[in-house]
Amino acid sequence: MIDYICISLSSIQDTTTFFDVIDQSLTPIYIKLSNGELKDLRQNLALQNYLTWMSPYNVISHIDLFLTHEEEAKRLVSLFS
Repeated sequence: MIDYICISLSSIQDTTTFFDVIDQSLTPIYIKLSNGELKDLRQNLALQNYLTWMSPYNVISHIDLFLTHEEEAKRLVSLFS
């Protein structure tokens, strides 16, 4: 069983930069779908578009990310919190 690190981010205003950082990650960055399935957000344009489509200003009000590498989690928190 994989131990995931969950980080919660809020009020992501610059979604272009956010998704660029996600896409450049060397390790998977997952989000949990409503059915409980984890999907890698890297290079997943359908999920990325869905996350920004929900907001008229392309802002992500809240997102929980699941990662397996602590250094990647720290990097994301330092950039977007």
